[in-house]
Amino acid sequence: MRRNDADTPYLDRLDGVTYEPVFIMGDHRSGTTLLYQLLRDTNAFTITTAYQVIRYGELLANHFAGRTETAQQELNREFQQLRLDTRVIDEVALNADTPEEYGLILHALTRQLTLSRKTLPAFDELCRKMQVISGHPERRLLLKNPWDYGCFLDVHELFPRAKMVFIHRHPLTTINSQLKAMQKNWTDGNPYTCLLSPTFAKLQRRGIVKRFMRWATNPESRIHLARHAVIHRAERAADYYLKNISRLPAETYLSVRYEDLCENADREIGRILDFLAVPPVTDRSWQGEIAPRPVRLLPGLARAGESLARRFSTFLSYHHYETLPR
Repeated sequence: MRRNDADTPYLDRLDGVTYEPVFIMGDHRSGTTLLYQLLRDTNAFTITTAYQVIRYGELLANHFAGRTETAQQELNREFQQLRLDTRVIDEVALNADTPEEYGLILHALTRQLTLSRKTLPAFDELCRKMQVISGHPERRLLLKNPWDYGCFLDVHELFPRAKMVFIHRHPLTTINSQLKAMQKNWTDGNPYTCLLSPTFAKLQRRGIVKRFMRWATNPESRIHLARHAVIHRAERAADYYLKNISRLPAETYLSVRYEDLCENADREIGRILDFLAVPPVTDRSWQGEIAPRPVRLLPGLARAGESLARRFSTFLSYHHYETLPR
């Protein structure tokens, strides 16, 4: 368990701290980070950042010692020394304030990636920490963890009053992006992911594991185990959503599509803020700031596009997607 004892003397400062979570729910590479960034920029929410994930065990100590900014600068210098200016898997700019997933903290503390009754104490602690160090206890706590997309009913059971904002993307595009991210992580390694996840860092140091994953994610492989695994997992997540979304009370969730967010960010962000009854602190427009790139499916996915679309046909129809992404 990765836990720095620096915060231990300050844990009693969390007593009585309250929070009202809002969950962004979406599959990996479906646009959760983009939505997280846009909502962060309204200045209406407290979010989880790279600094908070990587330096979780010292957040309170740094805060009460007045050295949070110094610690963030130290992390930024570490990124610079590693020649990291993006997350490697994409073009998202990297610094201490880059939005990140709370599931990485859960995993460091509990070896579990999802919010459940078992991980609830760790989740409660991290939420209270976020509120304390934010300096804005009046703000809603905005959280994202793609691992929870496939078990959102469990999250609702734990927090029945919490709001959820679902983001969806054409499943073939999502799968394509997941595979590309895996290839980048394993082909050349990813120092940033190693900082976020000690487990990933440990696996990277095991030669046999690294060689296997390079083979499994090789786009030229005729077997391509990773492609089959990712498609199967995405299919299960889509089926889970279709089967269970009607079990959520209508007033607790809102859905947006990544493609609509790119086309008209102002409209979609406005819808979300209205749903959450949260006025933006910063009045601004996001139009023109999002530049979606054309979709280039990996060869294996492109060849199997039509058959994959049939496997996801109900999900595509439900969200009004065309058979193949454009």
